[in-house]
Amino acid sequence: DTLFDRMSEGLLVLDCNHCIVDINPSALKSLHLDLDKAVGTSLEQILPLSGYDLIPEDNDEKSVEICIEGSDGTPARFFDVITIRLVGAKEILLGYLVTIYNTTPLKELLQKVEELARTDSLTGLSNRRYMFDQANFELERSRRHNTSFSILLMDVDNFKTINDTYGHQAGDEVLKMVAQRICKSLRSIDVIARYGGDEFFALLPEIDNENVHTIAERVLSACSSQPIQCTKDGSIHVTLSMGICCVSHAGTKDNLEQMLEYADKAMYLSKTNGRNRYSLLDYGAVSKDE
Repeated sequence: DTLFDRMSEGLLVLDCNHCIVDINPSALKSLHLDLDKAVGTSLEQILPLSGYDLIPEDNDEKSVEICIEGSDGTPARFFDVITIRLVGAKEILLGYLVTIYNTTPLKELLQKVEELARTDSLTGLSNRRYMFDQANFELERSRRHNTSFSILLMDVDNFKTINDTYGHQAGDEVLKMVAQRICKSLRSIDVIARYGGDEFFALLPEIDNENVHTIAERVLSACSSQPIQCTKDGSIHVTLSMGICCVSHAGTKDNLEQMLEYADKAMYLSKTNGRNRYSLLDYGAVSKDE
């Protein structure tokens, strides 16, 4: 049992023809290889490593990041592979040492950090920052390809009363359940976010002012059809007021802030007209009139 065998990093010793002379247990585990089949095999024939140029030519060292796709539903794994030239007297090439560092845990951690950076912690929806990124992307796509899209702003009716009457914990449960109901009412390609407080946002790519009505009615119905059980004493009937801004195609001077302003105006109309309804403003028509 040598240091070579005990190393947590995967190690492979190659001859000058790139054939494996020795390999430690960590490398066997990382590459899913058997010792008998690995020794004597050319590095280029090792399936997980094929397609990667790992051998340094003129330099003494070469570093490559590789991804090994999972099988049978297992996730992909990531490795940093560093290969150094082994030279003897008079710089005669003796072979190569390949070191394999498993970076999968780091990749998974970074992915979680990225998810947290774009996710609202209470509802699990996208947060405001990610919403703006995706909405500006859709705005640019509309400029280039003359595609339509719709923006929905939704506010939980009488939410302050819910908080004051039942407590903030019940209010949080209402927000989480409303978020779930909105998600189930929309498509997977739609961007749904918590806009702030008790307001929600949805971006509907390629939905114009003709077919947005059905979607709006579906969302309102999903949120109001059944009371939300969030207290020991009973359930709460929840409704939304919705404002819709439809963009037939965006021009170079159009911006997201203007569109959100129209959606907010439309939502205010829904509030003043009795709540539990939607109002629509066609951004193209409004902006031309102005």
